[in-house]
Amino acid sequence: VCSSDLPWARYPNALYQPGLYALTGLGARGLVSAPIAAEVLAAEIAQEPWPLERDLITALHAGRFLVRDLKRREA
Repeated sequence: VCSSDLPWARYPNALYQPGLYALTGLGARGLVSAPIAAEVLAAEIAQEPWPLERDLITALHAGRFLVRDLKRREA
């Protein structure tokens, strides 16, 4: 597969904006998950310890499905 055939290859690389954070995509359970997600984001911004254990943060990471798929391809 040529890299230009991939769907995301049509878009330019995103530029990061220093100091800009977004808490989005919470889905149907957003009302329940938003408070703890906001605490985690606030701790990250303030460079303070996270309010959850690292294992739980890893389990909630937005890229967890991508990592899972990459692991499955290797097996």
